[in-house]
Amino acid sequence: MAQESVAPAPPATDDADSLDAAWIAPDFTLDTLNGDPVTLSALRGGWVIVNFWATWCAPCEAEIPVLQALADPGDVTVLGINLRELRDDVAAYAAGHDMRYAVLIDPDDATLKAYQVIALPQTLVIDPAGVVVWRSFGPLDAATFPADLVAVMGNRG
Repeated sequence: MAQESVAPAPPATDDADSLDAAWIAPDFTLDTLNGDPVTLSALRGGWVIVNFWATWCAPCEAEIPVLQALADPGDVTVLGINLRELRDDVAAYAAGHDMRYAVLIDPDDATLKAYQVIALPQTLVIDPAGVVVWRSFGPLDAATFPADLVAVMGNRG
């Protein structure tokens, strides 16, 4: 659908100089379904895919196998951020869909605003330096996303 294969522009600010700067992924700390905190900045040094999703979102469900396949080898950390559904409901859904990557819950308004989450699903690729290098609004294309990811990772080292 609306997949970008180039670095997305940083969110607009009043500072004109910042518009040309890299978009450093805004930091957050969210809990997993088990209650363990995950802090994005602690994952620097490795590639991270952040996927905003919900159980009621059919396109979100369709991309779970794509994300799981990328998470399985362990070369990329996948974080699935659920949008404010009940922990027990999300846990049951994740178990039923074999989601073995980290499922995070309860993002606050500041996190959603920082990532411009206005529709689901939304997926971002963050490089080892913490820069957002790719973003998709809408479902991932299972046929092209793995190749897009390899291309982005190859271009960014």
